Amino acid sequence: MPELPEVETVKNVLKQIVINHTIKSVDVYRDKTIEGDVNEFKSSLVNETFLSLSRIGKYLIFHISNDKVIISHLRMEGKYYEFLESEPDSKYAKVVFHLDNNHKLCFDDMRCFGILKLTSEKEYKNLPEIAKLGPEPFDINDVTEIYRKAKRINKPIKTALLDQTLTTGLGNIYVDEVLYASKIHPLTPASLLTKEDWNRIINNSKEILNIAIKMGGSTIKSYHPGKDIDGNFQTRIKIYGKSGETCPICKATYRFIKVGGRGTTFCPVCQKRIAKSLSIGVTGKIASGKSEILKEFKSLGYSVISSDEIVKELYEKEEVASKIEKLLKIKFHSSKVDHDVLRNHLLINPGEKRKLEKLIHPLVRKEVESFIKKDKSPLKIVEVPLLFEAHFDDLFDVIIVSDIDSKTQIARLKSRNPDNYEHLLEINKSNKIDLNKKKATYIISNNGDLTNLRKQVKEIVKDLKGYLS
Repeated sequence: MPELPEVETVKNVLKQIVINHTIKSVDVYRDKTIEGDVNEFKSSLVNETFLSLSRIGKYLIFHISNDKVIISHLRMEGKYYEFLESEPDSKYAKVVFHLDNNHKLCFDDMRCFGILKLTSEKEYKNLPEIAKLGPEPFDINDVTEIYRKAKRINKPIKTALLDQTLTTGLGNIYVDEVLYASKIHPLTPASLLTKEDWNRIINNSKEILNIAIKMGGSTIKSYHPGKDIDGNFQTRIKIYGKSGETCPICKATYRFIKVGGRGTTFCPVCQKRIAKSLSIGVTGKIASGKSEILKEFKSLGYSVISSDEIVKELYEKEEVASKIEKLLKIKFHSSKVDHDVLRNHLLINPGEKRKLEKLIHPLVRKEVESFIKKDKSPLKIVEVPLLFEAHFDDLFDVIIVSDIDSKTQIARLKSRNPDNYEHLLEINKSNKIDLNKKKATYIISNNGDLTNLRKQVKEIVKDLKGYLS
């Protein structure tokens, strides 16, 4: 969707096209594009002249003779194209203004979400869609009022900024950019932000929006500011749409989540979440010390749960055992899952492991979600060996990877299970920790002794306490 810089670019382009030109006639090819009476819209504009254009947030305001005003919102893909009268209309033209210079202005909207509304100079600022808008960042010199209002908003800051009532003009692209520049996690409740946080948000908004306006906005996917016009701000984008790329500041991998249904990219290290409680996922290779990390968190008084224990409990359930039997076409010796039967089947048929995971992972996820939602501990820790493979990373505010070198890993496995360590290493080959550990908020190096591991956990806890409200 075009945002403030794109709409500002459209406004500046349109000024050169329509100002001081008179409307000779209006064609409306889609009645629903006009909010209000279509016939009145068409007839009221004949022989009226465009005097000026302004913008409020993402709304274009056409000021017309005799105190008439058209407000226009481009929504997803609305565009304005200028053509000679002798040329065909644009492909998705919904409204066409025929001008006195033998040119025409087409409002083109493939997705049909854009709107045009006829009103007056006296009324347009009182229209609900305009009146509810907060001030633009450019108009905010003191954040006291926005800070006061935000204290009553428990929605994530990204949702609050997209709502347009605290401040207007920031859409999905620029909210991601501003929050990254401000080092604020998109899920942090607006009510928990400090005045200093708001100063950073507003100052970065001004800077980023000004740069984007100078560069003509962003050309993203199918959006262009106008015919033969491309914005260039996408060449300056730091984080939007760059999930999986590396943060140039901390070298972590950008993560992707959805906030209020909107795709959101953030840096897990630079943008730590502020919250009343935090969910923490612990993952790592086999023998890397995940269980010891869990024990240390528990000893410090925090709630912990292991996905392996969840699976163990699921395997005790008759309905789960029955589903596995039908899925893998095997037979257990009782109403519970027989681990030896299952293990031997998977050894002979390694391709069946994926089938089993598709059945079990959603059940485990449901239990983990319930734990995170219901537990009252300020830090809620879940051990998930296959966190990335199962796509559980979106469940956690913080991800800890327990890292270990291969030499230490083999030595530990040999000491624990000398007769079966090679089989365990084979199982561990499906682990994708090395590919994903840059997505971690913290990496614990566990090549040393338990004292060192516990020290690292305590340092993480000390850091996380600074993000608990």
